[in-house]
Amino acid sequence: MNIETISEREWEFYYSKINLLPIVCQKKIKNIKYPQKQKLSLMGWLMHKFLLSERCKDVKESELVFNKEGKPFHKNSKWQFNISHSYPWVCLGISCSSIGIDIESKFVSEPEKVLEIFSADERNWIQVKSNNSTEKMKYYIQCLWSAKEAWLKYLGTGFSTQNTELPFALEEGELIHHYIKKDETKVYLHQTPVKRGSVLSVCLEFQEYTIEYLTGNQVKSYIEKEQLLC
Repeated sequence: MNIETISEREWEFYYSKINLLPIVCQKKIKNIKYPQKQKLSLMGWLMHKFLLSERCKDVKESELVFNKEGKPFHKNSKWQFNISHSYPWVCLGISCSSIGIDIESKFVSEPEKVLEIFSADERNWIQVKSNNSTEKMKYYIQCLWSAKEAWLKYLGTGFSTQNTELPFALEEGELIHHYIKKDETKVYLHQTPVKRGSVLSVCLEFQEYTIEYLTGNQVKSYIEKEQLLC
């Protein structure tokens, strides 16, 4: 979802529904100091509560918990989810097995200074793909960073893990599309360009997946429908 078209009056409606979210989510949202980031977080959790409940019925009765690295999941439900946001985008990923998603809409201003955070193979991939172009380097750093985020969120570890090198092959193609075997399970990494130069990365255990663009009015209708049923 692109939130930049949502008016302040519409945001009043969404903020009025914050009490419908789990207490832990309310606290997370209220602890965010910057209004823009707070709105992104609020919309992400509203999408989680009302879209996930609509499409994955057993989620309604299951408890929302977080692992030690902060990845949220529902107890006693087969459905997994992940949230990511980078202004103006808010994304919700849903799968019946582990999933990690990341949306990146910002470029680094000085790409040469951040190359050291990547492994030697990753740096080589960025430099070869960029062909000495600073603008291309910014783009491929954005792609690789987003892919790492999605992979680590799939694992549920975050950047606290010691080895953050991406295990997927960095080969041909503009974006990263590949799979690996983890404990005999195929794990796929997909990347999709999004409007305004953003990139979306999805890491999950399925080769096929669907992207659906939602509007604020659609989320609002889900909320109103749910309240009528209560």
